[in-house]
Amino acid sequence: MISTLLVFTIAVVDVVMGVLGMPEPHDDRRGITIPPRVIIAGVVAALVLPALGLIVLGLSPFAVGTIALFAWVWIWLECEFVRRSRNGWFLAAAIAFVVLVSFGLFVDAGARDEATLVTAFNTYAHTVGLHLTFELLFGAVAVVLVLTRTSNLICRAAFGRTVSAERPSLPQQRRWTLSLRSRELASVAEETTSALREESDDHAATTLKGGRVIGPFERILITALGLFGAEAVIVGLLAAKGIVRFPEISADGRKGSKAEEFLVGSLVSWTIAGLCTAYLFVLRNGL
Repeated sequence: MISTLLVFTIAVVDVVMGVLGMPEPHDDRRGITIPPRVIIAGVVAALVLPALGLIVLGLSPFAVGTIALFAWVWIWLECEFVRRSRNGWFLAAAIAFVVLVSFGLFVDAGARDEATLVTAFNTYAHTVGLHLTFELLFGAVAVVLVLTRTSNLICRAAFGRTVSAERPSLPQQRRWTLSLRSRELASVAEETTSALREESDDHAATTLKGGRVIGPFERILITALGLFGAEAVIVGLLAAKGIVRFPEISADGRKGSKAEEFLVGSLVSWTIAGLCTAYLFVLRNGL
């Protein structure tokens, strides 16, 4: 139950901070301020949720304190990532997160005592013929939450991409002028620039929306399909994603940044989904 509470705490902290207005990571280090309510809410959530684990789930004070401490460190590194684009430290925290969850699974495997709530739920589920444990249900909720904003932040940190995404370059606007004896009588500007500027604004407005919205659905779907053993469907889904993004990647043939971004982002996203699938598999079947 330690690992599940850790995953749930980090996921809820990220969701709460995002809902309350946590800014997106930005390249420009000037003028990036985080509302105090966001940090306060994150710190409170990082304190309250582990405390509930101590009271409701019957976890040890040491385990609860470790979860709370890591959650506070996570909040601090996330704020540094948002304000100063320090994605390296945030990635290190993500790796430490995976290590702690894995260690928590081994600790949970050796534990025998269960809280009254957990025992009551498992007894009721067994009585009604429901093949579901409290930890599996709790873990599924935690995984769904961690596959949303937390995973988005990790993917963005992996390739250092922020909301100040690359915009299409605009050519310098040309003007036709009519002059007489060095005096400008009239001038006409070309109208193509406005169309290009609109295209640039549309590109900047939609660059990250696809990843933020579609990414969580993709990861949740891959995790669910993996649990049900539908590997062929997962392969088809990944192939379809490559086909859909191929025109965008091929259009960026000169720079190659789109292909690299797609490859790195997809691999990180799929790795997260695979780890979540393995985590739920262990909760369901044991080590």
